[in-house]
Amino acid sequence: EEAETYYLRGNAPQDAVKMYLTAGRLDRASKVASEHMVQSEVAMLYMKAAHELESSGKHKEAEKLYLFVQEPDLAINMYKKAHKYDDMIRLVSTFRKELLGE
Repeated sequence: EEAETYYLRGNAPQDAVKMYLTAGRLDRASKVASEHMVQSEVAMLYMKAAHELESSGKHKEAEKLYLFVQEPDLAINMYKKAHKYDDMIRLVSTFRKELLGE
């Protein structure tokens, strides 16, 4: 958290958020982002981080970020591409019930 202080003093809150995302601390990343960044910047930063996590196979972490920026369809598609159908159905049943057949 000392690094966070220096990032914020240096007017670089996005770097503090990236640091926390890399460390898997979504709670701290969210707090810093909401206090020091505009929503559009947060969304872009989280989307980029989610894509990177997805590319490296860290699907659960990527899912959290997609859902945080209210993009469940991207998380659903990620699981579909990865052939993780249980996770895909879990999200569809939560966010896109209309897509489920009877």
